[in-house]
Amino acid sequence: MASGDLAAVTGIEPPVASPGPATAGVAELIWDVRRLAASQLQQVSDLAESMRK
Repeated sequence: MASGDLAAVTGIEPPVASPGPATAGVAELIWDVRRLAASQLQQVSDLAESMRK
């Protein structure tokens, strides 16, 4: 999926910096969660959001 399409779907813009380890980490994370059900993905998102606060 093109990064622009992914940004449109998620509402999150990709980093402006050149690709590096962080970008690769995000790609790995997306690959790892690809088979989660919507409710499971929501739980992951909620947990990540709570950790940011």
